[in-house]
Amino acid sequence: MQLQEFLNSAAQQHMVVADSLAFGEFQSFPFTMNPHVRNNEVTSVTALFKVAGTLPNKVFSDLRKNLKPLGSLAYQGTDKSMILFTCAGSDADLWNKLTMGFTQITQCFWANGIGVPQQCPLCHNGGCDSLAFVGGYVPVHASCVQNQAYGAIAQAENNRQTGNYALGILGALLGALVGSIPTVLLMLFLHMISAWLYALIPLGAYYGYKLCKGKMVKGVVIPVVVILSLLMVMVVELTVTYISVGREYKWWMSVGEFLVRYFDAMSFGDIMMDIGMPLLFTALGIFISWDQIRRSNIDIETSADLTLKSLFRKNAGM
Repeated sequence: MQLQEFLNSAAQQHMVVADSLAFGEFQSFPFTMNPHVRNNEVTSVTALFKVAGTLPNKVFSDLRKNLKPLGSLAYQGTDKSMILFTCAGSDADLWNKLTMGFTQITQCFWANGIGVPQQCPLCHNGGCDSLAFVGGYVPVHASCVQNQAYGAIAQAENNRQTGNYALGILGALLGALVGSIPTVLLMLFLHMISAWLYALIPLGAYYGYKLCKGKMVKGVVIPVVVILSLLMVMVVELTVTYISVGREYKWWMSVGEFLVRYFDAMSFGDIMMDIGMPLLFTALGIFISWDQIRRSNIDIETSADLTLKSLFRKNAGM
């Protein structure tokens, strides 16, 4: 079936349709459905369920085995409170598989005492009056969702009007410097390097750009963060070398003299040998923090808009 037919069918079954997603409840368990489309035809659907607490490994393993004839089951990344059920098919066959899969999933939840989250993820209080897509389709307070979403949209618009590229770049530079400090300390005192600490450099650059009111435009933020993160690897290497030489020989030359001696003594190949692994780790850090780095005003507004569109009173049945 075509995407619009799928979404129309979901709406007829009392689901909330927002963009290309569908949200609803099955046996009191909220879910999100994401159709996968090829040539405007829905070829498969992934449904996301979020439960209270975590799903025990044994329960997950047994459920995955039982669902194998219908589709596949996986955790959402490392979060064991969220599971993804994916099945393929066409037209009525796809809906039948989804219904049978949802039935097995929710029956398993009830049989093992697994419930729906009761606290709003935004204020962490109970007494939720609605459902909305906040990391998953979960119970929320409508007022919490509206306050956060409209606030995010207002902040994005304010940044679009008042954001400053120069201040953002300065902030990114300072943030990258702060993010590199743990790496420098680890190398100096423990003679180790950590891929995880290198991830702090691009994160520091991003949050420095953001905190200094840089304009959140994807075509600017990403190049600034990536370039400064990679340059900071060279700064870290020079800093560690300078301090190590000074400590070993008890001779603290001026920074200018050190730089002249360093680049006279080191060929391009030598430098790349020294910073090759740190560059790789920094690239890994950029990859790890990519979801944060790539967030622009448009992304923030789109995310807030989707949350508002998904907002609905509880007990919307499938």
